[in-house]
Amino acid sequence: MAKINDGIINQTLYEKAKYRILWVLKEGNVSESDIEKNEERNLCKEINDIDENTGVEQHRKHAKEIPTFRKVIYSSYGILYRDKKWLDIPYADEEAYDVFKEIAYININKEPGRAISDNAKIKEKYEENKKDLLSQIKGINPQIIIFGGTEQFFSEDDLEEIGWPSNTTDRFTAKAEDSNYEVTCYAKTKEKLIICPAHPAYFKVSDKDYCTSIHNAVKVWETKF
Repeated sequence: MAKINDGIINQTLYEKAKYRILWVLKEGNVSESDIEKNEERNLCKEINDIDENTGVEQHRKHAKEIPTFRKVIYSSYGILYRDKKWLDIPYADEEAYDVFKEIAYININKEPGRAISDNAKIKEKYEENKKDLLSQIKGINPQIIIFGGTEQFFSEDDLEEIGWPSNTTDRFTAKAEDSNYEVTCYAKTKEKLIICPAHPAYFKVSDKDYCTSIHNAVKVWETKF
């Protein structure tokens, strides 16, 4: 089956960003017609592609409609542009969309997926491709890793192998702005932070709760170190 390539969206902007942020998600949601085509895809290229008719990124027009991308954009924007409060963050298909160029994101399963992920299959793909996946993360060299419902697939030994903390002595939690929703985090230095929210497509967590819990996690980390 054709591979879906992922990684750093724009190398120059990623390296210049306030923090190097990596999102680790499960798999790409691909339509049946695209699966039948069996063509290799490059997610980074697709995000950068410009519509010849409008002069606008083709991906941008759907960014606000898709929960995964919307929450990734709003969460990342609030991390990189700390002077913005929740209500000040621009819409995902407008100015905030540009934050996509400053981050990296990868999927565990590099093959096309569907709307609902099978965790057993994701686990199988993780074990099958673990060496390459860990090498990819190490090469991306993030300062912040956000595991969107995917931390369950990474063992403590796996993360420590590439220099990341993941044990109870390094753990703390951070809450959303106006609710009890919280995320678990791991950090033992000011150089590396792991944040473990639900998958961004999880409909039971609002955009605000999801994103502000992540923003507050970064604040706690900065204060802690």
